Amino acid sequence: MSVFLAGSGRSGTTWITDVLCALPGVQQIFEPLFPPWNERVRQLTGWDKSDPYIRSIYLRPAEEYPEWENLWRRILTGGFRNYWTDYARTSWFPSRFLVKEVRANLMLGWLYRKFQPRIVYIMRHPCAVVYSRLAAPQPWHADVRDILRQEKLVEDYLKPWAVEIERETDPLGAHAVWWAVENRVALQQLQGIPHALLFYEDLVLHPQEVLENLLPWLGVARIPKKVFNLLPQPSRMSNHSLAYRNAQDRLSRWQGSLSVEEQKRILSWAERLGVDAYDTGPHPRLPSSVYA
Repeated sequence: MSVFLAGSGRSGTTWITDVLCALPGVQQIFEPLFPPWNERVRQLTGWDKSDPYIRSIYLRPAEEYPEWENLWRRILTGGFRNYWTDYARTSWFPSRFLVKEVRANLMLGWLYRKFQPRIVYIMRHPCAVVYSRLAAPQPWHADVRDILRQEKLVEDYLKPWAVEIERETDPLGAHAVWWAVENRVALQQLQGIPHALLFYEDLVLHPQEVLENLLPWLGVARIPKKVFNLLPQPSRMSNHSLAYRNAQDRLSRWQGSLSVEEQKRILSWAERLGVDAYDTGPHPRLPSSVYA
């Protein structure tokens, strides 16, 4: 049984992947759609090898995509491996693979229909995500044209807001739109599908409770102590100057770094697209849950 861990970039996906890969027999497959290390992805998407933009490709859940299906079958069974995907060797003799990918949030319904992985989806406050991307040593790039050129995505989910989306040309607006679009599509496609929905904030404040609820669903009968020992440690993608702040500081730093108007602008896109898991406070409005 493969585990598929998804979520918007800078939502804690690498951190929880590092933790879950401490389980016996689990080998991570890290971001297999990363364009510089996957020629097939570049052929299927037209993404450039050196492209710095964060993007996701939309696949309609009920349609057939033979070339994507062949690629994902290799990935989920451990047949696609390279230096990037195996940056951390977590098991020499794996009994299962944990695939972590931030570029597949718009194809989760299709992935489940084809392969039935155990999907773990992680969310983090949109203001925290946007702030984290823009405050990174090399700020992340985003472009709403990468959304609008996907005609099926616009037709299925975004037609009422297409003109407004096109106006978001600066980095903050583009990242706000991308967060709202990815999470709107992902949450709608996950309805009726077995999955775990985890909130980054719950993992920071109540990590043991969240994992004790999650891991039995993943088939883990006994949780090794080293799994919990990894929770205070930052991932390799973290801003290490912030990684060891106390929990509340980690969760609310964006409130003192983004202006009130910037916060309202980010949250307005979440509200318009119906992603209501967060409001002006730093904590989610819903609990982390497993929907078996």
